[in-house]
Amino acid sequence: ITTTTTTTTTTTPPPLWVVDVLLSPLLLLFNYHFSGSRKTNRVDKPEWAFSHLLLLLKNQNELLLGDFQLAIYGGSSGSSGGSFGSG
Repeated sequence: ITTTTTTTTTTTPPPLWVVDVLLSPLLLLFNYHFSGSRKTNRVDKPEWAFSHLLLLLKNQNELLLGDFQLAIYGGSSGSSGGSFGSG
């Protein structure tokens, strides 16, 4: 009697290092203002962090609609530019 054992290994995809690189300056700014003992790091004022996050995203609109999608989906940033912001 012959026994065949099949093993399946699941591998996780490699991290999107490009996303880390593109978002690291934004995370650095956010952490600067909303971590540690800074006056802006207030649990009773979550709208401060939310407003700051919205402002960061608004200021990085070109990055998010162009370079970010290009890095993730490939192709030209003009062809994929509308899909992220059309939500």
